[in-house]
Formats: sequence, C-alpha cells, structure tokens
Amino acid sequence: MTISENDYLLTMDYLKRTLDKGDKYLAYGDWITLCTLEDLKSLPTFRTNYDATEYCFENTTDRDFVVQLSVEWLYKAMLEGIKDPTILVRKGNLIDVEMTAFYYADKVENELTKIEKKEISNEKNNPKEKTVEHVGHFEKENPVTQQKDKQDKSLSDQKKNRKPERKRGRFRL
Repeated sequence: MTISENDYLLTMDYLKRTLDKGDKYLAYGDWITLCTLEDLKSLPTFRTNYDATEYCFENTTDRDFVVQLSVEWLYKAMLEGIKDPTILVRKGNLIDVEMTAFYYADKVENELTKIEKKEISNEKNNPKEKTVEHVGHFEKENPVTQQKDKQDKSLSDQKKNRKPERKRGRFRL
C-alpha cells in the first residue's frame, strides 16, 4: 500500500481512529497503486483476523489479489518512521507503508532476539548464588518434637505391619 508523503500524518491519524474504534485489520486490493486518504477511508476494516482473512479469500480472483494488514502494525511502523526515517520505504515522493511495516516488524524481532541473547549470556556469566531463600528455612530441632515424631512413626509402622482381623464378615485393620 503506497501513500503520498503529503498524506503521511493524515493516514496515521486515520489508522489511530480506526484502532480507537476497535478495528484491528484492513483489507485492500493489490490493484490500488496509490492509496489516497479517500481510498483508505473506503477500505473495509475488521475487528478479527478471521473476518479479514475470510473477506480476502472471498474477494481474491485470478487477476486481483486482496491483502489484509494489521492496522496496529501499520500505525506503529509509521510512528517509528517519524522517529527513525531510515525504516521508511520510499519511492520518490511516495512511501510504501506495507513494506515499512514489514521492516519495522523485522527490526522489533531483531531487538527482541538481541535482548534474549543478552539475558541468556548474563545468566550464564552470573549464576544465581544459593542464598537462604533458595535453600530454605531451617529451624533448630526441638528434642520434644523429635521424640513425638519418632513415636508417631513407630505407630504408623505398627499399623502397616498388622494383619487384618476378621470381624462380622468384614476385614478390619
């Protein structure tokens, strides 16, 4: 989807209003070479990925291909394009917003990968030392409690080793 450089901020505003309305996807035909603001407003928008995919499937023909795009990713990519103009895909006075969104997604994925690798190397270089929290809390054993525990254990062992008695047609332990 290619837009004019002059419509950049207006397109961003429209995408923001679309998101605020609750629509997350839009569909456009690949036959649209230059998407003006009026064209953008006429494109169908959808709340769910399923609805957008179904619309694209039903309206794609042998000659015409309908594509769905995430409004959120388009908006974020355009917002990032203001901060970092190097991610904008330009063709003269035109900006390919779809490719800009793909480059932005690739940039975000690369940053996340770098962060994960850094965290993994930090974990390898700085293993957590065992502290009292990791080992657990130890209390001093009370001699009275130790004696009671031994008695309870011996009673339970006796019950396990006892043979069942026959009483009124049933076995009893």
